[in-house]
Amino acid sequence: MAVVQAQAQSGRFAPRRVRERPRPLVLVALIGGLVGLVAMIAFLLTAFGSSADRELLLGVSDLTYSTRSLRAQAGELHLAFANTDAVPHTFTIEALDVEVEAGGGEATRLTFTARPGTYDFICTIPGHDTPSMRGVLTVEP
Repeated sequence: MAVVQAQAQSGRFAPRRVRERPRPLVLVALIGGLVGLVAMIAFLLTAFGSSADRELLLGVSDLTYSTRSLRAQAGELHLAFANTDAVPHTFTIEALDVEVEAGGGEATRLTFTARPGTYDFICTIPGHDTPSMRGVLTVEP
């Protein structure tokens, strides 16, 4: 947005455009959210570590899952789910009867068992059923 200022020229005032500086607050908020998400996931991994081929990491920021594709080995799976949004979100796999909810700014863990196959996951909070809140879990033998 430009601000118009008056400038004296030969006894008359002529408008002059002055460029405003971009506000860094939006960028700072975005970076802060991403750092918070990474910190929550790192905390969950440190506190509840497990085998890497069965550890699923999923975050939510700006009404978007951090990935739309998860991959793991069949068996007991461990999900670290971190939500940096102000509103709650879920990780739901209806085919496996799996659902966990993380409130705004919260992180949680879930352990469940999955056989080889492909499973759709989604956020079941009303209004969140969008392409950015859907994904696929591929479980390999």
